[in-house]
Amino acid sequence: MKQRQQLDKLSLGDLSLNGFAFLGIFFSFIAFFALQIYWQYNEAKLNFVENTHLLEKRFLLEEQSTETLIKALAHYYSSQVVKSDSDFSHFAQSLIPQHPYIDAFGIAKKLKDSDLNAFIQQQHNRGYESFRIQNKQLFQESSTNFTHDYLAVTQVLPMSPQHSVYLGEDLFSLPTLQHEFANQVEQNSMGLYWLRALMTDQQLVLLNHPIYTSPPSSLTNEERTENVIGSVFLFFNISPFIEQAANSEIAFLESIDLRIDHHPLKHYWPIYRDLSHLSTEDRSLIDSLIFNFFDNFHFTNEISISALRDTIRLKIVANWDQNALDLISATLWGAIGGLLFLLLNFVISVFGTYTKRLFKMQSRLEEILHTSHDAVIITNKSGEILSWNPRCEELFGYHYDEMIGQSLIQLFTQLSENNLQDPVEQKLLKLFSKDSPAGKALTFNEKLLELYLLNRDKKRILVEISYSILSVNDTEEISLFIQDITYQRQTESEIKQLAYYDPLTNLENRVLFKQNFESLLNRPNTPDFSVYFIDLDGFKQINDTLGHSIGDELLKVIARRIVNTIQGAHCPHHICRFGGDEFIILIETADDNLTKVLLERLLLKIQRMIRIDGNEMQVSASIGVTFYPEHGKDMDTLLRHADTAMYEAKGLGKNTYSIYQNEMTEQLSRRLLLEKHLRLALEYNEFSLVYQPQMDLESGQIIGVEALIRWNNQSLGFISPDQFIPIAEESRMIIEIGDWVVDTCIKQLIEWQHTQMDGLHIAINVSSVQFNFAGFVDGVYDKMRKAGLPSNLLEIELTERTVMDNADENVERFNDIRNQGFGLSVDDFGTGYSSLSYLKRFPLSILKIDKSFVDGLPTDDDDISIATAILNLAHSLNINVVAEGVETIEQLLFLKEAKCNYAQGYFISRPLPAKDFEAWLEEKTRCFYQSEEFHLALKKITCSEMEGFEAKTALTKTDLSSDA
Repeated sequence: MKQRQQLDKLSLGDLSLNGFAFLGIFFSFIAFFALQIYWQYNEAKLNFVENTHLLEKRFLLEEQSTETLIKALAHYYSSQVVKSDSDFSHFAQSLIPQHPYIDAFGIAKKLKDSDLNAFIQQQHNRGYESFRIQNKQLFQESSTNFTHDYLAVTQVLPMSPQHSVYLGEDLFSLPTLQHEFANQVEQNSMGLYWLRALMTDQQLVLLNHPIYTSPPSSLTNEERTENVIGSVFLFFNISPFIEQAANSEIAFLESIDLRIDHHPLKHYWPIYRDLSHLSTEDRSLIDSLIFNFFDNFHFTNEISISALRDTIRLKIVANWDQNALDLISATLWGAIGGLLFLLLNFVISVFGTYTKRLFKMQSRLEEILHTSHDAVIITNKSGEILSWNPRCEELFGYHYDEMIGQSLIQLFTQLSENNLQDPVEQKLLKLFSKDSPAGKALTFNEKLLELYLLNRDKKRILVEISYSILSVNDTEEISLFIQDITYQRQTESEIKQLAYYDPLTNLENRVLFKQNFESLLNRPNTPDFSVYFIDLDGFKQINDTLGHSIGDELLKVIARRIVNTIQGAHCPHHICRFGGDEFIILIETADDNLTKVLLERLLLKIQRMIRIDGNEMQVSASIGVTFYPEHGKDMDTLLRHADTAMYEAKGLGKNTYSIYQNEMTEQLSRRLLLEKHLRLALEYNEFSLVYQPQMDLESGQIIGVEALIRWNNQSLGFISPDQFIPIAEESRMIIEIGDWVVDTCIKQLIEWQHTQMDGLHIAINVSSVQFNFAGFVDGVYDKMRKAGLPSNLLEIELTERTVMDNADENVERFNDIRNQGFGLSVDDFGTGYSSLSYLKRFPLSILKIDKSFVDGLPTDDDDISIATAILNLAHSLNINVVAEGVETIEQLLFLKEAKCNYAQGYFISRPLPAKDFEAWLEEKTRCFYQSEEFHLALKKITCSEMEGFEAKTALTKTDLSSDA
């Protein structure tokens, strides 16, 4: 509770600290932001001062240009032989565009009082009728001329209304000029006078230079006074010049004031004012606040320019260009200030909260130790227990007080340096030995120990121990984290069993077998070994007839027999249940004699009688054998070849073994080639049907045909059905082929309607794959109905093996077939495993005696017995019988006498294409007994043959004749 209260106080402290940190960050941001603004202001001020000095340089350049100009005008006029006013006008006119700040050029004539009237009359004669010489009070500095000399303006350029007012102006009305002009004449120098134009209120500078009748450079001072004729002058408008020059050099110029040191007026004259920054139009409230703030930042500088023969002082004031203000940089500096405060605050917080964190850490560690699901023991370097958590008490049964100071090794283990066997136990003991390393350099996996420890009752507990070594006050302490993994390892063992072993037989499954196989192949020196591929013969029939539980028990028995047989060889081996009734054995021996002995033992033990739940049963095995490296150097190749050899053993009659030969691969290649072409046979229209007649033995009438498929490939030629039908069934192409057969037979039945073949039925062979395909029978029924044909014209013929597969389900399916009107026959009867109990329940219409039982008639006693038994059985169940493979008249006559219902075979007719069959039937008039072939066959029977035949069949010639 106290700890909780302390933690609450710390939390309140954190909140206060956070508020302080926020204020500190804010003020630090403002301070650094303002500092950056101040730096920018100083930098802008330095630029301003530099730019004012550039203005000074520009002023000096303009002074030099203007002085050069006035001297050039004086020199030009004084050097002319003929001093024409028009020449001067033309010369001066070209200079005006080059000097935009010169307000006017002109010439002033020096006159005496005695020459005044004559000169005025002369000007009148030249067209200047209003010409007068007088003081027009054009300038603020003008006063009355009390002398008898005049300096009258006689020409001015440009001659505009604004400048024509200068004509007749007496420049001697300017006292300073009147006083200085004599000195100018003697020294041939330029004069400068500051004037304030009253009409335009502009500050002008008057520059003048005396002109002479002769070049002044060749005259003495007295001669210059005698030869002076006047002065050239110009008015320089200084305000626009300073304004333009300042604006080009100084941004955000606010005002310029000018003062001349030796001017009678000592105050500053305003040259330029810009009040646009005071306008608040089109400004938002925020912009106005910002501009009003920065309007208080001005730059002021006063420069002194020794120019135009005087000292000019300019006081220049400019605003700080707010657009040049780098707010991003200022913001970054503000952010840096905030970060610096954060850093400082962090350093202070680290020291300030160090004790708090230690307290929290201690509380958490204690909580973790008390709530941990792992047992935690802390010992010193010698293994003496310093502390442990409650989980240790639950795991080992000792109380806390009993444990402190005890030796962990002596308490929980039976280890000593003399009885160490397990390297894991040895590592644990060395952990607490005096000469053991610190252990800090060990990897994580090396710090995991799995071993058995003893509890208080001396019961062994499988645990996993991880440990860490810490230095506490310069003393090493070892923390052991112990987890009870007894149940975990038991579960892992069960999972491993499920993952790597077959649950039924406990043999290796495919995953583990593959790993062991590849491990053997990856050995540096892989030994020769052999692989047995075992498939049980007849297992499917037992599984289907007696049930899967009996089948599973049978597999267990077979697996034990295989294991016992292979273990007797005393060779390293692996046995795998590959799937279903398939087993694979890898045995590390390739000895021919041992292999032969093992294979023969396997065949003998597997085929021994087995009794399960009162059922006696017997299965055999077909075994394919491959040898490494003779038959392959990888697992897939060896297993594939062993599988091929196994099928070869089945082909040899089963219950045998076959060692792989290269020829088997050729047979497999042939099979693959057939499968490849078979997939295209329907598309290329390579299939055809032939029809073998079925005859009523009593009347000799042809009552139907059996449709047989033929395949003639354009590359491989004629392919026997025995070769391609099994391939079609395994690849399930038989479904498409079967549909084609049904469609073709229906078309044939339609063609035969209203002909002599009308009423003949067609028997079609249906494979187990096709028969078990969902909707097959219903599909055939729908096709017959759409064609308008009665169902009894089509007979579905199944093999005995197909009939007995899933016999219970087939009873219901056979009833559906018969209810739909189809005939239902069983082919090859007597070769399979038909159960008489099921045969009685099947609604069959036809049993077909296999050709193998007809070949020996009527001389072989066994065939006679089998054929007679089948006939009696079928007739007792009201099932008609068809004998297949009748090739002689003796066979036919025997079957007729034995009351066999129908027959088919080469003696009656070979299978024929539809057109040939139609011609054959027309020739026989549908009664075979009236055919020429039958009578010729009768005649060939010798008397002795007839006597023997009569003895067996009790048939007389009279009977034959009457039948004929």
